[in-house]
Amino acid sequence: SQYHKLFKDIPTEESVLKVCSCALQRDILIQGRLYISPNWLCFYANLFGKDIKVVIPVVSVQLIKKHKTARLLPNGLAITTNASRKYIFVSLISRDSVYDVLRRVCTHLQVSSKKSLSLKELTEEPDAVSL
Repeated sequence: SQYHKLFKDIPTEESVLKVCSCALQRDILIQGRLYISPNWLCFYANLFGKDIKVVIPVVSVQLIKKHKTARLLPNGLAITTNASRKYIFVSLISRDSVYDVLRRVCTHLQVSSKKSLSLKELTEEPDAVSL
């Protein structure tokens, strides 16, 4: 219910699959929570009394890549959308379990390496149109 109080535009029938504590990497790290549902990735934080919300439709996700914080700690995920926006979530306690949930939710992506998911390639030629 807290999910729907925070994100009023998300339909009430949308159920949360996973909630995890993490930080959004910007100029500073913004500590908050990532909510994963079948159609939305939502991040919420309250920084100095100001609400910070990021809402990413699952269908807009083009790439999910495992990320190392400071090139050392394997605790982050980088998510790129079709609008070329990149979000880096770090300080994930269990990055691999979050990655697995995202892999199940983002069915339009395929495993492209051990560390990333990307858009599926077209497997068949589009039908030719005769003139």
